[in-house]
Amino acid sequence: MTNYRLKLNQVREILEIPVKLESAMLEDGSIVTYESLEIGYPIFQEDNVTPLAEGTYVLEDGTKVEVDENGLISDIVKPEEAPVEEAQMSKVDTEEKPVEEVTLSNDDIIVKLQENIKTIMESIVLLADELSTVKEQLKLAEQKVEEFSKAPATKKIPKVSIPDNLDNDRITNTIEAIKQARKK
Repeated sequence: MTNYRLKLNQVREILEIPVKLESAMLEDGSIVTYESLEIGYPIFQEDNVTPLAEGTYVLEDGTKVEVDENGLISDIVKPEEAPVEEAQMSKVDTEEKPVEEVTLSNDDIIVKLQENIKTIMESIVLLADELSTVKEQLKLAEQKVEEFSKAPATKKIPKVSIPDNLDNDRITNTIEAIKQARKK
């Protein structure tokens, strides 16, 4: 199951889907980050990159988190409820209520996991389809850019020729007069 979570995070990273991380403070004041505070999930130092070293860590609320050598949560122990004082006890309803126990067989757990995996795989397939569409559009855009870069910058300027029937001396005289006017 742990490999599944790691692979899913790798797919998210490749597809640039952000992984939402939560943070908590340890009793010593340092910060840790995690995707989910559950067994099998990785837990990191404040930099969100470096996994915590193997050991037991106590969160600010008293929750003990055991981390294995791979930086994955291996056990979580919630703090015990604070004892209720006698004054508060009289206010609390002491009538016991039946607790419904829900137990799942291994087969039920496997079925639920298979359903969850199927849903996730369908989502991955949809993302892969969208990714391939984006890749195709990118290829088309690259082809258009390449075609555009090969095209001439402007249309060719037509050559202008002076018809034979114009008086060349008159044009030459006009050009000379303009040059003389500029010099002054």
